[in-house]
Parts: sequence; C-alpha cells; structure tokens
Amino acid sequence: MLSTPLRRFGNSFYEIESLNMGVYPEIYTIRDNSNNIFIIKNYQRDYPSSKILDEAKICSLLSKISSPFFLKYISNSIDEYYVREKYIVIEYAVKGSLNNYILLGNFFEEKLAKILMWKIICGVKVIHENLIAHRNISLKNIFLDNDYNVKIGGFEFAKLLGIENIKNKECIKLFEEDIFNLGIILVQLISGRLDPNSIKGIIKKSIQKGNFEYFWEIIKSQYIQSEVNISLELMDIINIMLSHKTSDINILLNHDWFSGFNSLSQCEFEEMENYMKQELKQYEGGNNSD
Repeated sequence: MLSTPLRRFGNSFYEIESLNMGVYPEIYTIRDNSNNIFIIKNYQRDYPSSKILDEAKICSLLSKISSPFFLKYISNSIDEYYVREKYIVIEYAVKGSLNNYILLGNFFEEKLAKILMWKIICGVKVIHENLIAHRNISLKNIFLDNDYNVKIGGFEFAKLLGIENIKNKECIKLFEEDIFNLGIILVQLISGRLDPNSIKGIIKKSIQKGNFEYFWEIIKSQYIQSEVNISLELMDIINIMLSHKTSDINILLNHDWFSGFNSLSQCEFEEMENYMKQELKQYEGGNNSD
C-alpha cells in the first residue's frame, strides 16, 4: 500500500519516500495521479536552469531511441515562480543501483561480470554514437529494473557534442574518460570493492612504473578473493580501459573477452538473461548468498 504523500511536485506528482535526505539533487520516489511510480531529481532553486534543460534534452533524446539501456525520461519543470522547484522525472528502477549489490563486499564471478559489462558497454556505445559524453559513469548510475535489465542514468554532467567536434581533442578525451570509468566499474565488480579512489591511486602508481604489472599485483593481493581466478582476457580488457588507450567503444565490444557475444542466438541470449537474473538475486540489496 502506498504511503500518504508528503510533498507535491507540480500538479501531477506526489512524494512517496526520500532516498537521499539532505543531499542535492534530492531524490524521491513519487507517484502520479494513476499511482504509477517514478523517480524525481529535485534541484536547488539556484541550480542553473540551462543545466537542467541540457540534462532533460539528453535524457529525452536517449528515451526516444529504440534501446533498452536507459532510464526513461518522463518530464521536467524549471518553473521558479509557481512551484518554486526545478526537477526531472525519470523511470524508477525497482532493483536499485549496482552499487547496492557489492555494499558488503560481494564480488561478481567473471561470467556474470561479463554479461553485465556487455550490457553496460552496449549502452555507452549508444550514448557515444549520439555524440554524448556521459562523464559520470559509476556503479551508482547503473540501475536494474524489475526484470534485472541494465539501465544507465545519472546524466547531470553529460555533454552533448556537436558533429563538428567529434574528432577534436576534447571529444576524444571525454570518450576516453567514459571508457576509463567503465574499467573502474569492472574492477569493482570482480573485486567487491566500492572505493574508486583507491583503485585510481593504484593505477597512478602503475603508470608511474610504466606498466600494469604493479596494478595487478596489488589488486590480486588485496582485492581479489584467493579462490577467484582471473582470465588473461579479463585483465587485458581492463588494462585497455584504464590506460586511456582508446576512445572507440567498439574496441571493447570486439575484444576477445567478449568472444561470441556478437553472434549469440536468441536461445543463447535468453539463456544468458536467465543466468544473469538468477545470479543477481543472491546479491540483491548487498546480501551474501550464504
């Protein structure tokens, strides 16, 4: 049963629950007049309206694309004089963010990490193909809906790039940074460690030493559970992502680690989906399976 609304947004939305009290933008679950549930990102009044409109434009653009990888855009408001609030309404991902699934140190075995990363990278490919740099790819911004489909959100820092800028240095750098953050996510998934700054610190020392051998020595000794084997292909694709070697997302999708994913039959794809759903259930809410 839905709780009594605590707050009203515009003429159509009513608060159900605050998800991040005291943090901006404020995040609430809300309902409309038909009891459909959504998420609202409520910004402070002095937050630039132009930024909200840019975020809304990007979310709306991606929502119109025939792709399952994004939280759907519903509406926005920047009316400072009537409702005195600025907000964006988006799809509610029932299963929460991937961040919640490793809160207690859970780690994803390589097969499951591969399926998740394939979907996430496919989503980022669509973003880049539409000349958008996400600029905030993280576990907190990767969500799962009720059927455990991957959904990318968190576009408040995203940048829409013009076609004339697609080959300039800024665009290449922004795309490389998105790919770098994908590498951070993959390390977090296989290690069950949340702190990206610690991982970045190890990367910095590795680059200073001129190779990634130091990186893997530390990751394996401190982060990876002793019983877990890491394939050479997995290490190689992470090395590519973390070393800023490419701004081309297709390099990742064509990597040997994903061998066969491009040619999955419908039956194999459904088998992969079912495996992912079953495995994720044991991680749900950050709980260990034992």
